[in-house]
Amino acid sequence: MLGDKVKVVTVDPRDITVEVNTSDGTIIRMPEEVLMTKDRKLLPYRRDEAMLKLHAKLQRHEFEEFVMRLLPPLIVDVNGREHLEESMGKELGPALVLCTPDLIPAFVELASLHQNSSRAFHAKTVDACPVPLQPDESKNRLVVFSSHWQQWAANGKPKAAACVASGDILDDEPALDDWVARNHFPGIMKLCPRTFRDRLKGTRGSVVVALRMSNEPKPKDEEDAKLVERKLHEIAKPRTVTDDLDLYDFGAEFGIDGYFVAVANASMIGLAHYGVDPKKKNVPKVIVFDSIDYWVEDRDLTIDKFPQALTTMHHHWRIRDTPRGSGIWWLRKLRYRFEDLDSYAEDQAGSAGRPIYIGILVTILLLFAYCIKCCISPTAHEHKD
Repeated sequence: MLGDKVKVVTVDPRDITVEVNTSDGTIIRMPEEVLMTKDRKLLPYRRDEAMLKLHAKLQRHEFEEFVMRLLPPLIVDVNGREHLEESMGKELGPALVLCTPDLIPAFVELASLHQNSSRAFHAKTVDACPVPLQPDESKNRLVVFSSHWQQWAANGKPKAAACVASGDILDDEPALDDWVARNHFPGIMKLCPRTFRDRLKGTRGSVVVALRMSNEPKPKDEEDAKLVERKLHEIAKPRTVTDDLDLYDFGAEFGIDGYFVAVANASMIGLAHYGVDPKKKNVPKVIVFDSIDYWVEDRDLTIDKFPQALTTMHHHWRIRDTPRGSGIWWLRKLRYRFEDLDSYAEDQAGSAGRPIYIGILVTILLLFAYCIKCCISPTAHEHKD
């Protein structure tokens, strides 16, 4: 189509796109800035701040998914929750829904900023908003809505989840951006390899629990799932609105109630990097992420100790993908081995086992140091020469 003459049919000011009629009669939607005037001058509008980049290897399915995400309009009108979930399709990310009679500039910017991970929708009436209006709440609201298929529940029947912002914050673009970053993933989200890293990006930490999932779970796995759900609810504190919808408020501070919560199948690719092994007894496994590259995974950090364990997170060693992080990982492994041998010695020889074990360990270290010294120091013959 480069260089072809087209006729503009409609202009959508919400996402600065146009529908054009090509020379063969085909109607195509495209960004406004790719058009030229008759004298071959570009239109003055630029969208540099809204440019999206594909952060992935150029595999065909990833490229196709990226392109298909950008083809629909930036913001789609919906007339109710059922219509919203139908329009979301099988999206893996939550939806951003503006519940106001008219669009606001801040929401258009938000929709563009999160276009690669979340679809944006506009509900013009109170009844069209996916979350029922609460007492003393403004009719103008921004909703982060996660459908039930993005959620997890121990009984296999999860509810939808949402976070709601209303009032003056809708007119404050920086504050609204910050609110979305802190409330972008409501509920107990079920992670998969395609969404794992996206959920850990942002300004808030995440508690991720890896557990065994199957179509025919064993009784032990069912008990673990119920425990995980109960503990994660204690962290996230959901508020029931309807039989199939919970509201979440993650708070402004990074505290016990300030963590996103999620679960993942213990056999999911990539979780072995964080010490998850479904064949061992360390499942359910808890991993607390301060960020995508900064996390805590400790065998003492078990789900039954939550949410109280979040108050002592500063005592745990942080792991990261750096040489320093690798060193901490090895030191932690040595600590585990020392504790295991210490417990074994005490079990075998009672209270006298620990001193005997420590004495043996010190002797081995001294012998090791002596061997190193002998290897480094010159022999008497060499001194004589």
